[in-house]
Amino acid sequence: MNTSNNNKVNILDLPNEILLFIFNKLKTIDVLYSLVDVNERFNRLKFNSLHIRNLDMTNMVMKSYFNRNFSMDKNVILRISEKILPRISHQLNELIVERYSIEYILFPFNYPQLYSLSLINFQEKILFQYLTSDSLLHNLLTQQITDLNVDISYNSKSEVSKTLSNIFTLILSIISFYKLSSISCVSSTLTKLNINVERFDDCLYLLQHLKSLLILIIDVKKIMIRGRNNNNNEKLPKLKYFSLTSIMFTDHYDDQIIPLLRRMINLKELTLFLAIFKSYSTYIDELCVINCIPQKNKQYLPILIIFPHLILLDLYKIHVDYAEQLLFDKNIHLPCLLDLCIKYKLLEIITNNFTNNPIRDYCAKIKKLHIDKFIPPKNFHEYFPLL
Repeated sequence: MNTSNNNKVNILDLPNEILLFIFNKLKTIDVLYSLVDVNERFNRLKFNSLHIRNLDMTNMVMKSYFNRNFSMDKNVILRISEKILPRISHQLNELIVERYSIEYILFPFNYPQLYSLSLINFQEKILFQYLTSDSLLHNLLTQQITDLNVDISYNSKSEVSKTLSNIFTLILSIISFYKLSSISCVSSTLTKLNINVERFDDCLYLLQHLKSLLILIIDVKKIMIRGRNNNNNEKLPKLKYFSLTSIMFTDHYDDQIIPLLRRMINLKELTLFLAIFKSYSTYIDELCVINCIPQKNKQYLPILIIFPHLILLDLYKIHVDYAEQLLFDKNIHLPCLLDLCIKYKLLEIITNNFTNNPIRDYCAKIKKLHIDKFIPPKNFHEYFPLL
């Protein structure tokens, strides 16, 4: 007797909870394209239970850093435009479109709740045309969008483009209100910007004019000698997150990047992915912390911080709270630490008279201990075997 047919489970037989679990494991666009209008039950589950807020109309295939394709199949684009967006455009908060789908996805619909817009893999001239001719895009940028992501397709052989400079000027004029003159403008809405630019000057120019930015994620093609007069030491107190990427080698880390970082006085998170051309290291290999004031609220870092080149750590003028954070916190890693400067009393406290195991790994690697005079306890050398 063959019972295989009786054991087969049809997707239509699954309970709603299982179907929702499956839907959540798939890309939203795949569910919308494949399962919407299969039956009324699927429609209710997808449109009512999940309440779609974000729509990504890209599908990236990367052949190299400079050669990426983000386009979807045209049949998918047309189905989403004709069958799906009329039902959900009013509730979308975030939308990602590329140059081939923008005509079908962005322009035909109203997006009253949209605050995040990503324009991906646009050629410079095409993007410039949209910014200058389309009133819907203009209205979105001036009245709604607070999170803008602009990705302009790279041409690795091209020089600095005048069109690209015009795009920056135009975006600034669209999302800004003006004071006194056309040179002085302050963004009234934009708090997050993710953008690819040609030169480091463009990064400085954006920071100079977009005063409300909290988050800037920027990919710079070339970090070069400044072309504009951007000798600006003005602080950037609102900026909380800064990410800078540049894959081309630069020798301007000290004279351009470091001065910029010093202006970010309230920065909470920093990401640097740079190719630095120098005969000596610009990375941190020595850290001296001076703070004798106890922490009011002990906070542990939510992200992993690694000092991959740190050799010497000076904690001689520090409160025990900070010593514990640097040497105990599981989210701070000092893989190359060799020299430790610390007072004996402080070392005694944080090791609990050399019985605390979490600090033992760091102590075991120390080759030089800079410390005041003391009488070594019985188990001191178990903690510092290399001294």
